[in-house]
Amino acid sequence: MEDLTRPVWYTALSYTWGIPNPSTDSFIECDGFKLKITQSLDAALRHFRQTYHSINMWIDQICIDQSNPREKEQQIPLMSNIYRHAVNTVVWLGEASEGSDTAFELLKFIGTVFQMSVDAPPPQDFERLFLPNADDPTWKHLWELVNRAWFNRVWIVQECILSDNLWVICGGTIIYWEELTNGFSNLVRSGLADWLQNKHRKPEPDSKTLGWNSMYMLGEERTHYHQFQQKPPLFGLLTRTRNAQATDPRDKVYGLLGVCAAAAPISVSYSPSNTVTDVYHAATLACLHAGPEYLLPVLSCVDHTAPPSHPSWVPDWSLSRRTSALGISTSAGALYHAGGPTRPSFTTSGPRSQNLHIPGKLFAPLTFLTSTPCTATPPLSATDPTRSNAHFLPWIALARDHCHPYPHPNPHTTPTTTFAAFYHTLVAGAADGAARQKCPAPAFAEIFSLLLDATTGRAPTGKLYALL
Repeated sequence: MEDLTRPVWYTALSYTWGIPNPSTDSFIECDGFKLKITQSLDAALRHFRQTYHSINMWIDQICIDQSNPREKEQQIPLMSNIYRHAVNTVVWLGEASEGSDTAFELLKFIGTVFQMSVDAPPPQDFERLFLPNADDPTWKHLWELVNRAWFNRVWIVQECILSDNLWVICGGTIIYWEELTNGFSNLVRSGLADWLQNKHRKPEPDSKTLGWNSMYMLGEERTHYHQFQQKPPLFGLLTRTRNAQATDPRDKVYGLLGVCAAAAPISVSYSPSNTVTDVYHAATLACLHAGPEYLLPVLSCVDHTAPPSHPSWVPDWSLSRRTSALGISTSAGALYHAGGPTRPSFTTSGPRSQNLHIPGKLFAPLTFLTSTPCTATPPLSATDPTRSNAHFLPWIALARDHCHPYPHPNPHTTPTTTFAAFYHTLVAGAADGAARQKCPAPAFAEIFSLLLDATTGRAPTGKLYALL
């Protein structure tokens, strides 16, 4: 560039780097210098180049010296402005694959037709709704599309939220961002996403890494940012991107800083002395300093065994959740309130605030532990209950042999018997799965009692389950 003071109109690129491979990587020549690039970027550049005119593009792999940590530390904080001021941003999902064009057409159709649908149509109704039949390969191609690597990148959060004019390209298919997000949102709301996942998923899938979850989250955050001028809090983005991928685990935090509202500044440093633990510790402290209301939600994110060098109260943001936390569910905020009117508070001590001190109450000691008999949401069926509900038997034995009624029932505490505590635990004290209503109705206890009788081979007793 001859004049660095003149504005430059450019297109920013959002893409997947891919794994560097000497046998497949390519070279480009810039101002007489050769630069190695990955195969995925090579494919993107060959697609975008024009025969008769040039285009200006900002591409991180070329514009930032990735081998220079100091340059990365200076340039990465500027990336938010780069995507915010770009004329447009192009999302490159990769080259076309078999059926990818028809998958996009199906997605656009779902985004248009299923605007108000909240119930999953049964497969036998697909033809009536002008959808491909359940065994049509288009559904498989759509499944392959939502599992493309781009959707799992943590960097797409700031790239997509900050960009004003966003387009998505896959091979020869070009689609406007809103068309894509509408399709994914309706895919989720209509229940078709669950049907598609059940049809094609692997034995133990991580469903939260699927493309529609990323797009659903990005659509919400992008709307809040552009329409309401609201930056999402750091904690909210950290929890919503637990399943996102980053080559450097520190980027799970750095990749969010450009778009979020953080209470405390976090410096970008790729120095070997700045470990992943240091970065996650700084990010967690920033979340805590955003307000006392974040204390318990932050602690509810700790569900992995921490290494000795890692403070036990700092979540490992590089790993997906292993548990479902009731404490960070917005719909459960009014239902689960074990602390009562007490306002959460904390202090820190030690070198670099390594120790966290919070007030608490001693409730009761743990007397017995057992392995989880079932990893999935346990079904309870009235059809052949002895066989279909067998996974409940270890739980029944645990409750019968190791649990005892609370000796001095508190009138404000719902479970006062072993049986009540048993079924309240199974449904997390809620009357519905969304945790909107407190305490199951008495009819639930009666029905559950009869099902337990049938499961254990006992005849109905006419009263609540007698074994507990």
